[in-house]
Amino acid sequence: MHFLLSRLESLILGSPTRLITLLIFCAFIKIGIWYIPNLELSQALARYPFANPFTDPKAHYLFWNWLSPFIAYMLGLKTWLRFFLLHLSFAVFFIGLFLWHIYHYLPKADAQKSALLFFVLPVSGTAFFWVGPDALTLLLWVFAFISAKRIFLVLIVGWLLGMQHFEQSLCAALALLIGVTLSHSFKSASVVSRRFCVATLLGIIFGKITLIAIVASYEITVNAGRTVWLEEHFWVVLSQFGFHFQLIVWSTLGLGWLAILKYCDQGKSALALLIPLLGLILLVPFVQDQTRVLALVSFPLLFNFVLLNPRFLNTVSTTQASLFFLLWLILPWGWVFAGRTQGSVLSYDMVNLLHRLFGWFTVPEIRDYWPFYW
Repeated sequence: MHFLLSRLESLILGSPTRLITLLIFCAFIKIGIWYIPNLELSQALARYPFANPFTDPKAHYLFWNWLSPFIAYMLGLKTWLRFFLLHLSFAVFFIGLFLWHIYHYLPKADAQKSALLFFVLPVSGTAFFWVGPDALTLLLWVFAFISAKRIFLVLIVGWLLGMQHFEQSLCAALALLIGVTLSHSFKSASVVSRRFCVATLLGIIFGKITLIAIVASYEITVNAGRTVWLEEHFWVVLSQFGFHFQLIVWSTLGLGWLAILKYCDQGKSALALLIPLLGLILLVPFVQDQTRVLALVSFPLLFNFVLLNPRFLNTVSTTQASLFFLLWLILPWGWVFAGRTQGSVLSYDMVNLLHRLFGWFTVPEIRDYWPFYW
């Protein structure tokens, strides 16, 4: 065990290229790549984003993830495959830009630890496990942090977030604002300022107002979206949480919970992270894709206090980082949707590919939910 940990420590302290290559390879094996099951519905919006293509009122919430279909429309990407590849490219750029940023912002040793902790968190895999609009949301958040000192750019990124996913972005921005405000009271480290948080929040609200103005201008008939869906499914999602709450809460951060426990070593100042994080966890009983939602809305908070925080990263020893990595390798991908724990989709990727290339195996005609209910 000591030999193994020492070898892992040398890896973590060694070449960034070698560590990142290994992390990406292991993540692909552990997670695989699939698409969010309603991607085809979103692609219908990309054909013409100035009309509502959804006849089912419970599907109207998809209209409000408007920005990525609009980008596909502007690029002329009219087929499902091209729409999927657009969102997969967003996911790749999200990972690439995040890694570029931490290696430019942090000292090498801290950047290595940050990269490892990032891959341990479910948010890094969610963009690939369910390729879809979330990838653009996460990419925009990374852009916001890179632009943190240019408030006008932060406002623009917030505006785009408001047109891509208003509810998630609003909750994430509010949690970050609360955390950064508390960090001043507790004298804990914060990468971004309250000015950044307020600018992001205002941009998000303005983005939603812009989208409402587009709906009014084109006289698009569309309901409130997620509130309508929640009214229909309220007791279903609440019972899913009630019967599976332990798995759900664990899956939202996975081994990232160990990083949260480590952050608690900072004493009272850790409340700047813990209080808003607890507030976000209270959202989980009211959503169906539990891991996905909390992974996304907690990302800016963890980005600020954990992944970009040199004061915290300095407290993580290479031995502890090696244990994080070893546990991540051993433990399976645990991702909860509708109260059910899902594993890696890599086997489904391979069977699906072999079926398409050679006609091998019998697979369902409609494979959107195939890996999640098999």
